[in-house]
Order: sequence, then C-alpha cells, then structure tokens
Amino acid sequence: MKSQSILICMFMLSLFALHQCASMDVGEIEKSNRIILGMCVHRACHSWFKRDCFCCMRNIKNCWKEKAQCESNCLPFSK
Repeated sequence: MKSQSILICMFMLSLFALHQCASMDVGEIEKSNRIILGMCVHRACHSWFKRDCFCCMRNIKNCWKEKAQCESNCLPFSK
C-alpha cells in the first residue's frame, strides 16, 4: 500500500511538471539558455608568495591576489 501511494504521488508531481513545461512560452526558454561567464577564474598560482590567485579568462598570465583587482583590470567579453 505504501509503494502504491508513493507511485501515485510521483505520478501527480510529474503531471504538474509537465503542465508547467507546456505552459511556458518558447521565448522564456530561449532567454534562460544564456551562460554568464565571469571575467576572472580562481587558480593555484605557481609562486611562493601567492598560493591562490585570480586570473583573466582572456589572458591567463594576468593574475592578481584579489578577485576585485582582477575584475577591475581584465577586459570584459564582448557581447
């Protein structure tokens, strides 16, 4: 009896999810497919003084100790 009630609950939840997907506009789905990349990536530096650093995505050789410094010095990606 317990397994039957679990199956019924799963069936009802899947119907609700299907209804939500069917009622979405195609434009909403296309807008949600964007991937937002940051300008900086966290890396392990190869220096004795800086163990962790943040490097530009465009030029991995430009690294800073603080993320704020990296974001202010790196060029953003063009749209």
